[in-house]
Amino acid sequence: MMVSFFIVAAIIVGIIMIIWVNYINPKQAAKSKHKFENQQSTINSNFHKATTANQEEGILPEEDTLFDKISYQEKYGTENMENERMNVEQKIMFLREKVIQMNHITSELESVFPEKSFKMDGIIVGNIVEIMVAYTYGMNLYKQSEKTHDAELNGVKVQIKGTQGNGRIHIAEKPEHLLVEFLNTETGEIEEIYNGPGEFMWKYVTPISNQHNTITVSKLLELNQLVDISLKLRPVLPLKTYQSEIAEVKKSIRQQDKSHAGKTTVTGYTNVNNQTNRGCLHKPGTHANQTAYLMHCNLCGYDYEANGCDIKIRKCPNCQ
Repeated sequence: MMVSFFIVAAIIVGIIMIIWVNYINPKQAAKSKHKFENQQSTINSNFHKATTANQEEGILPEEDTLFDKISYQEKYGTENMENERMNVEQKIMFLREKVIQMNHITSELESVFPEKSFKMDGIIVGNIVEIMVAYTYGMNLYKQSEKTHDAELNGVKVQIKGTQGNGRIHIAEKPEHLLVEFLNTETGEIEEIYNGPGEFMWKYVTPISNQHNTITVSKLLELNQLVDISLKLRPVLPLKTYQSEIAEVKKSIRQQDKSHAGKTTVTGYTNVNNQTNRGCLHKPGTHANQTAYLMHCNLCGYDYEANGCDIKIRKCPNCQ
């Protein structure tokens, strides 16, 4: 009797398994597959709509060359694509906004805790300036803490220094090319202090120890007026010249003007309007019997031509 019971039970279980394998399971598998295909179709449709809309608005190029479609969807979602594709100008504006925000935060902290200083300095300022300089000049930025140089442009190795004051710049070793920028935390912008060969400014540094040398910002501003334009690195984005000590620079220029009377056509001469003679162009000017000279505005960085007789009083046409 017991044996018959087990035989009947085994037969019933076998029948159930046959029905499951041949009828029920395929239907559920087909249903799951259909559901998955619908989800994937929705994802692809949304991705296509977002991409098409961005292409019509000029946000994205016709072909996505930076991100693989599937991996990007999995990591970020289509709604974040525009943020991942900021161009150079947008990245600079983003960084400027963050600098201004950080400046406001430090000011608030100092107002609540006046016994402590929360000024941005050290590595964070250095890295912010290096990134801004790299984008502004179109440089290849080195990795963190490279010796002597921070970036490279067309084979020229560049050391980048940032400051927030009018004091001294510390330099360990003579660089091939030096860029010193003032970080204006009120506007989030960098302003050029010095852009020239390291050899040109190195003889003016003050040694402190075997590995430390300093040079004042005012001296760098003075030397920057004398660097030939052909030796300067040209920015690919608009860049201002440091404004804080312009009055002192103008004062020294007036003294220079008195001691160099009749020498306005000499390369490097800077007039009272902070316009520097970058050299003779060896071609006729716009006035009779005059030669054209290349002039550089130290306020906005604009280059233009002027007659030799106008160098002493010339003003920048771009600033007026």
